[in-house]
Amino acid sequence: MIRRIFRVLLVVAALATAESVAGAPAATLLRLCADPDNLPFSSATGPERGVYLEVGALVAARLGMTTEVVWWHTAYGRRAVRNTLLAETCDAY
Repeated sequence: MIRRIFRVLLVVAALATAESVAGAPAATLLRLCADPDNLPFSSATGPERGVYLEVGALVAARLGMTTEVVWWHTAYGRRAVRNTLLAETCDAY
């Protein structure tokens, strides 16, 4: 679980750095993809949103950004990454 959190943080930091280094305007919105039914990592219902969304919100706050959650079912992990990250539907998982 710690490795997954570290991967999320690494991807978020890399994306934020890449955009600001490229000379583009600094992003103000971090779009987080998450599975709506994948507790303890993410959940669309209930008071507990999940570890991934909490970590994403902390990273975004540290970068001065806001978050938006893009719900995506990840039954097929590789397909989810291809259909979201590579299609620029979201910025991080």
